[in-house]
Amino acid sequence: MPPIRRRNHAPVSTSRRAVYGGNSTLPRHSDRLSGMPSAGPPLPQALVIDNAAPSGFTGLPREIRNEIYKNLWSGTKTLFSIKGIEMHAVYDGEDHSAMPLSGLPSWLLTNKTMLQEGIEELEFRGELVMQTPEPSDTLNNYVISNKPCMLIDLLKFRTLVLRLSPMHPALDQFLQLYLKIKDTDNYAVKRIARYLRRAKPNIFQELRIELSDATWLQEYSFDASVIEGLGGTMPRLEKVVVSIDDQNVELGGEPHPWFSLFEDVVETLLEVDEPKTETVAFWSESKKCTTYRMVATKDDEDRD
Repeated sequence: MPPIRRRNHAPVSTSRRAVYGGNSTLPRHSDRLSGMPSAGPPLPQALVIDNAAPSGFTGLPREIRNEIYKNLWSGTKTLFSIKGIEMHAVYDGEDHSAMPLSGLPSWLLTNKTMLQEGIEELEFRGELVMQTPEPSDTLNNYVISNKPCMLIDLLKFRTLVLRLSPMHPALDQFLQLYLKIKDTDNYAVKRIARYLRRAKPNIFQELRIELSDATWLQEYSFDASVIEGLGGTMPRLEKVVVSIDDQNVELGGEPHPWFSLFEDVVETLLEVDEPKTETVAFWSESKKCTTYRMVATKDDEDRD
């Protein structure tokens, strides 16, 4: 058998320079693909999927989300505390007299967006209401927890409502019969005034004073000095509404005589000499009584 001849191969070099010479380098995968035709024309901008774009509820416009919050807040009366004074918040001027008290709704815990925007919507359109519980002849068990709500800033509300009830006639130092608000209301209003003076600036723009149970009491003078003590505590206040419920007065009569007592109070609250006032009387179907209302506002020149 003839011997097998082996060819003399040059030693194989792993150096790129040795194979291709000079500064040449091996073609890379990306270099080979760069010369290939593209797969097709670029996609239109509308068809490009952006994984970072919000979807679902957070992808809706804020106006639509606010309408959803409006329906979620509707019919709720949330309990809060200002320096131990019981307060509650209702949404968008709803009749709160028959609503049950509750805590913050659970839907706020859905996600961070609903928590932040839902609270902002309540603070913007909600009303902060003070209504002391019954019975009205004692302060026992009235002061509730002093712990503030950490999620809601009560000073960001724009409307403050004080629901007050007159007491039975009492004698003053001149032995004249007069009326004052019940003890729990008197205590609460004083404490709120003290809190507003010491706290950071609030943005209350409207104050509503609602006097209930005024039947057969309009013949007596009314002491509104405790309400006048709120003067200077709401620098952005532009409107004061005084409502008086009277079940035994026919609709269409003269303005309630207590309104004349509130003229000085309104001037102190609005910090103007002669605010614009308007008085109306109407039948309240929900309360089954005649309601007198005086609305006082600042003139345009008195506004900042």
